[in-house]
Amino acid sequence: MTTSTFRLIERRTLSPTAQRRLRAFGEQSEAVAELFLSRRVTSMGVQEGLLLLREICLREQISTVDMLDRIERHAVDHSGAVCAAGFLRWLRDRRATQLEGGAAHLLSPPDGTDVHGPAPGFERVVVEAGVLGDQTPLGRLPWLSEAPRTIGEAALQLLLRVCGCHPAAQVQVVPSFDSVARSADFAQGKRTLLLAPRGRRFLRACPCAPTAIGCGYQNLDLIQNCPMDCSYCFLPGYLNQPGIVVYSDWLRVFAELESLGNVRVGTGELSDSLALERETGFAHALAAWFIRRGGPTLELKTKTADVSVFRDLATGSEIEHVVAGWTITPARLGRREERLTASVQDRLEAAAEVAGLGYRVALHLDPMTLYPGWLGDHLELLDQALSAVPTDRLAWISLGLMRVNERVRERMAFRAGGSLTVASNFERGFDGKLRYPVQQRVAAYTEILEHIRRRAQEVPVYLCMEESSVWREVSSRVTGGFVGLDRLSKGRSQWRG
Repeated sequence: MTTSTFRLIERRTLSPTAQRRLRAFGEQSEAVAELFLSRRVTSMGVQEGLLLLREICLREQISTVDMLDRIERHAVDHSGAVCAAGFLRWLRDRRATQLEGGAAHLLSPPDGTDVHGPAPGFERVVVEAGVLGDQTPLGRLPWLSEAPRTIGEAALQLLLRVCGCHPAAQVQVVPSFDSVARSADFAQGKRTLLLAPRGRRFLRACPCAPTAIGCGYQNLDLIQNCPMDCSYCFLPGYLNQPGIVVYSDWLRVFAELESLGNVRVGTGELSDSLALERETGFAHALAAWFIRRGGPTLELKTKTADVSVFRDLATGSEIEHVVAGWTITPARLGRREERLTASVQDRLEAAAEVAGLGYRVALHLDPMTLYPGWLGDHLELLDQALSAVPTDRLAWISLGLMRVNERVRERMAFRAGGSLTVASNFERGFDGKLRYPVQQRVAAYTEILEHIRRRAQEVPVYLCMEESSVWREVSSRVTGGFVGLDRLSKGRSQWRG
């Protein structure tokens, strides 16, 4: 951004968000700034307008230069968009216009290559001072092969394991994470692993808005952030940290688990359950405890094809307490939106192998994106998944449609190549997030659930973070609807259909 553009920004005191969005236009940032400032658009109007402009360029596959030229030639003449209000209205209307010919041009990866594959290694490992010297004693942990005696000893084991996996990483000790420089690029920040104590409970109820139907799921947070780079990931909208946090006092979690009843527990909300298994061994240790304990059920949810945990553990009736979960996405969508993950074909092959070992498998079609051709792609995906995993080995299936907050919407628009979701027209939902309109959601869920019920009548299916009116409407349209949820959640589901 040039000096003259900074002067324009200083004169109008744009918000930090608007400044960040303006910088993303690179060499065209000055021309873009002048476009808004010459129309006397307010700071908040600039913030909205920059995002609209970026999404329009992506949707219509127009360069910023061409779009600015079209605005100058047409917007003023046909919309009277000389004034701020008229210009913003023109941008909103253009963003809401249905794309001619659909959005097929958005379905290919930006550079024409497949984005699947392993994440790059860590460049640095940052340890918070005092972690290794914590002499807090740990109780007996007989299911661990090398059980440490103190939290500090456990942290040292973890650090040595991480460094063994990433020998080129720089190790740094800091007083606190506040002193660690944060990368402006959220994805680049994931090249840093932070080792620190959590200092509070690891278990928490899965968050749902008050008017959403909950399913009784418990989240277990041992790692915060994920080495993968999915365009729709909600974490950038909530996390404010300089890297991936691995909790050094993780062995405290077993004292919390002892009080659990027959509930579902998962480690896959704030991170992928298996993406850092080589570095941490957390999934092995947790699965061994759940098999030994009985009662609650552990779900290990992933977008990897790593099945080593399941191969290594015992077989028999006890493994019913460990479920292997996979998020699955139509192949051509995954190639564009899910960077550094395993392909859906590899995930389904892994699911088939795990089912063959006797484990139950969970499938998650979440978040689904409604693009031209979405239904055919998702029905084909379901057929592939239901052929790979026998229905008697399916523990549950969850369905969810794309929902994002403003920060995630911004990231999807300004990431390299953008995201297919810019082809969607969202509205403000019941929980404040941007969602598809209600009737569009009802129709989509109905189509998917009907297809599932043709092949899997008894498998529990539920909607993730969806409002009660949508549940009721979908249930009324599909024979068999949401059967089995009481069995799934041991009576903790709020659904009473």
